[in-house]
Amino acid sequence: DQTFQIYSKYLPNKTLYNFIKERSQFQIEKNATELTQIIYGILSAMTYLHSKNIAHQYLSPKNIYIDKDEYPILSNFWYSQFVKEYDNDYYKKQEVYYMAPEMLIGENKFSKEVDIYSFGMTLLYIFTPNFKCSNKQVKSINQLINHIINGKRYLIPDNVPKFYVKLIRECLAGNPSERPAFDEIIREYERNDEFILEGADKEKVKNYIKLISSYVDQSKDEDEYNETEEFNFHW
Repeated sequence: DQTFQIYSKYLPNKTLYNFIKERSQFQIEKNATELTQIIYGILSAMTYLHSKNIAHQYLSPKNIYIDKDEYPILSNFWYSQFVKEYDNDYYKKQEVYYMAPEMLIGENKFSKEVDIYSFGMTLLYIFTPNFKCSNKQVKSINQLINHIINGKRYLIPDNVPKFYVKLIRECLAGNPSERPAFDEIIREYERNDEFILEGADKEKVKNYIKLISSYVDQSKDEDEYNETEEFNFHW
């Protein structure tokens, strides 16, 4: 049998989308430790990808799995590419909510900044799985697209910490050049503890960060012996 198969680790908590959506009366305070770790894990993974000049291109809660320890795992790299100009119908396939304005108007130049926008929307989903648009009732996909293209954004709930309100707004900037790079965001995380949600177990969060750092350091050591070559993620 020459059939090609992929085997992956069993992840009992499904995706981040399910993790939040399926929990009735989900409260940030009661899940502060897990959510802080999930946010940092996503940020760290995306920082690593971008350091290799690779854009994920499909970042959303449905493409982030949660393992048995409630740590995040990025998935669905079907559209991932080394950053460059390209022509395809990617923007027709991704979930509209997580697409940057420049993709919605049909620009075919993919950039790291598009991932930043998707990250901002993923953060917003963690705090509120039910997106609400400002100033008007959106009843169709076309209305939603026009809403975003015209500079409008989704409402950020009052219970979102100020640190994340600022970060989400920066990530959702209409001008791609105004969005912070992932390495800038992670340096901000390293400078203070404001990213740790209220009620989280700080020691547990710090231990998780050390775990992630050890993986990153190991990868750097391996990279000294292996050059990153451009390859096609599409099978």
